[in-house]
Amino acid sequence: MLRTTWFVAAATAAAAVLVSAAPASAAGPAWSAHALFARVSPYDPSGCLVLKLDVQATATTLSADYWATDECAHVDYAHFTGTTSLTPAQVSLGSFATASLTNATVDVTQGGYFQQFTLNLTWTGSGEVTFSHPVGGPGVVARQTSASVAGTAADLVGNPLFSGSDVSDAEIAHVLYAG
Repeated sequence: MLRTTWFVAAATAAAAVLVSAAPASAAGPAWSAHALFARVSPYDPSGCLVLKLDVQATATTLSADYWATDECAHVDYAHFTGTTSLTPAQVSLGSFATASLTNATVDVTQGGYFQQFTLNLTWTGSGEVTFSHPVGGPGVVARQTSASVAGTAADLVGNPLFSGSDVSDAEIAHVLYAG
């Protein structure tokens, strides 16, 4: 009985430390919103070329990865990547219900080539929150919910290259611990 009580007390204490661990950022909880867009290129009559845009937003930063995949030849083309700072007026994060980006512009480059996206997106959480746990050592422990996304990602000249209907994966996450 004493051994069982000690084990339960130790497990409870360990769980309490994990849940109350310092957030990943000294400024506060580390919220983020992620979306992966994929759509057949409107510039490719074969229908083989799929354009992809992967965006990750935090309270202060927007990162983007833009590339094309030739689904017929099974080839990924060069990734254009970029990161920019966000102002409080451009980003809303802090709950599993919604997150948004307003007129957030990010430049992506690769090998001297350039593209720019202006994002006006709203994430709506599914309501089901799950936990991730690190495997095999230090890592990130986070709560997340899958999300739907509405809005557009416009290209350099203002054409809406991606919309919410092009989202293949999206979530809102809250990092509890990064070790």
